[in-house]
Amino acid sequence: MSRSTFRVLFYFKRNAPKKNGMISVMCRITVNGKISQLSSKLDVRKMWNVELGKLTGRSLVTQEENRMLDKMQLGINKTYQEVCDTDGYVTAEKVHNAYLGLGQNHKPLLTVFK
Repeated sequence: MSRSTFRVLFYFKRNAPKKNGMISVMCRITVNGKISQLSSKLDVRKMWNVELGKLTGRSLVTQEENRMLDKMQLGINKTYQEVCDTDGYVTAEKVHNAYLGLGQNHKPLLTVFK
């Protein structure tokens, strides 16, 4: 089994600011050069540190937003490892879908309580 390259990157979507002046933080998952992108559902108007992939500043709000990004990155890393362990073949789209819970078989609520 060959080893795959895996990377998670957060970036500002500067070219499409919202009407209220907020800018969306996007997440890019890269596996073997193939890219899959998703929104972090985080809108900020702070300064962005490109090298670290985090917000700059020491306010409580900034620290909480950085914690949310760290938590998201840990979840994606965990999902990547689970996909590696179960399937053996990993793509960026597989990690993206598994992280969002797409493609999983869910039981209807009534069958759970019967």
